[in-house]
Amino acid sequence: MNPLLDLHLHTSFSDGEKSPKSLVKSLKANNVTHFSITDHDNMAPYEPIQRAALENDMHTLPGIEISSLYKGAEVHILGYQFDWRSPLLNAFIKERITLRKERALLIFEMLKKKGYEFDQRDIQRVINAHYVGRPQIADLLFDHGYVANPSEAFSEEFIGDSGDKAIITYKLKPVDEVITIIKQAGGLVFLAHPGLFNGNGANSEGMNKHDIQLFVELGIDGLEVFHPKQTKAQIQRYLSFAKEKNLLISMGSDYHRGPYKVNHYALNHHKYLKDVLSWLE
Repeated sequence: MNPLLDLHLHTSFSDGEKSPKSLVKSLKANNVTHFSITDHDNMAPYEPIQRAALENDMHTLPGIEISSLYKGAEVHILGYQFDWRSPLLNAFIKERITLRKERALLIFEMLKKKGYEFDQRDIQRVINAHYVGRPQIADLLFDHGYVANPSEAFSEEFIGDSGDKAIITYKLKPVDEVITIIKQAGGLVFLAHPGLFNGNGANSEGMNKHDIQLFVELGIDGLEVFHPKQTKAQIQRYLSFAKEKNLLISMGSDYHRGPYKVNHYALNHHKYLKDVLSWLE
């Protein structure tokens, strides 16, 4: 069987819909051979995932997606191949879970000032979940009829990136500290979906060469070149930069919810599989 890779996946341990077991089942049904679950600021229990992969003749590796602060905006960092038992990394995850709860309370307070109120039981239900993110608040806004669909909540009026940045980026660690945490756990560090970076709050073509160079100087190992929302031009640009700087490349669906299906990128990725496999196995 030809290798089929998906190195960017989310489960119910962050803002994904499926449990790890259910997601692995979907991956197997779609002939995925290599995968990594990269929950936001959290890790699903890794031993059962390893076991499920082995039972299904699949290859998996530890992964995580960490929110960090760069130039006043949120940027995501992917970590792979680290020691998932690392005390430093697990202490960081524990801290992030607490800070996400604090941020959610600030968001609810901001929404209240705008006239969007919730029952205290609803707020506690969100706060007490093992993972708290904006998608859960978006669902609550939808349930109360404040938005026509959850995606509408990600606007300036509600909880979008262009809203109150002090709340959205609440106590995020600077990107250099996040890189260090992953490195100290023995991991490889990738810049996630650079084509989606929008630090200036306006329409953007994604992260530019100058900014990515700064990440290289901070010690990243690679770029997530293949992502469903990155255009052909962006993918070509990031492939060229990765080659120029001798960076590793990665690819993934960034799956969260709905039926899982293998993604088709804007640029044919098959001839680059060997480059990704080189650091996977």
